[in-house]
This record gives sequence, structure tokens and C-alpha cells, in this order.
Amino acid sequence: MKFKDALVHSIKTLGSSDFIEAHRKEDSKMVKYFPLLADINRYGFLTENSQSGKRTAGKSYQGGTPYIYSERAYLSGFMMPEMAAEFIQKMCIETDKVVIFIPICSGTTYIPASLDIPLTIREKEGKTTIITHQSSALLESVDAIQRASVKLNKRDPAVMIFCYDTHWNRDAAGNHGLFTEVLKILKSIQ
Repeated sequence: MKFKDALVHSIKTLGSSDFIEAHRKEDSKMVKYFPLLADINRYGFLTENSQSGKRTAGKSYQGGTPYIYSERAYLSGFMMPEMAAEFIQKMCIETDKVVIFIPICSGTTYIPASLDIPLTIREKEGKTTIITHQSSALLESVDAIQRASVKLNKRDPAVMIFCYDTHWNRDAAGNHGLFTEVLKILKSIQ
């Protein structure tokens, strides 16, 4: 699909009962953010993946060892290049969030995971382990998968944008949350 058609599809998907039910089973807490994510899409950011910035404490099933998971709220997806340039500048000047353009590399490029941005960490028995992370570059094959996941034509000029909160465990929908501030900036550049 062309970018504008993919945006319409994404907005419809985020509001569909089938999509909501499927995700309620996977991550029931994330479902409450779908209306905000739909609004972000309405303003020109085709969202591909996101995380809300929650903190979870518990005990492991094996041995009962306590752990804490901490998340940075993040949002990744596609935007038209001209809008992306203005969006990146305004977000990085007017908020405490980080926004980067993710370049696409050939399949032979080595992208070490050790240089990725940590997004979810686990603290257990005095050790911190990175659970999820984001690369600052994407291989062509990964870009193709991400474009397909949002029904975006592989030849579309839209670029990949990655935003994340500098604070761990800050609710993405709060007053200074990532999703809230992304939407505010998107509205200001329309």
C-alpha cells in the first residue's frame, strides 16, 4: 500500500475488536494505549511497534527469586521524510525524548547488538540484564519485514523513525509521556 493507505489501514486495525482481543491476551495493559496510537497514526506517524514504559515486579517461577522489569516507552514506525525532519527537530528541542532516523543497510553490514539502545531491563539477584533493545540501523531484510507488517509498499519513500523516553518506567500516556508528547508535536507540525 501507499503510505496514506497504510495509515488508514493502521487506524482501522487499532480500533478493530479482533485486533484488540488478540492483544488483550498478549499484553492487556497495552490495549488502553490503542486510541492514542490511532491518533498518532492520524497525524502521519505510521506506527509499527511500541512499548508503554511500565515497571513490573514479581518472583520467578523457578526458585521464587524476586525480579524487576523496567521499560523505556518507545515508538517506532514510518513517516514521510519532510515531516520526519521537522518532527525529529521539534521532539529533540521541545521534549526530553530521543528521536532518531533509522537508516537501512545492505545485508552484508555487521550491526552488533552490543551497540543497541536498551529498552527493557531485568534486575535480578543484583544483576541487570538487557531484555529488549533497538538497533540504530536496520538490515534491508528487516526493513522489508517491518514494512510488510504495516502493509507499506517496499518502494514507498517513507523513512523509519524510532522514539524513546529517556526515563525508565514513565507511562507513555502521562503528562510528559512519550505517546502524549509525540502526538502534541505531530499536531503542531500539521
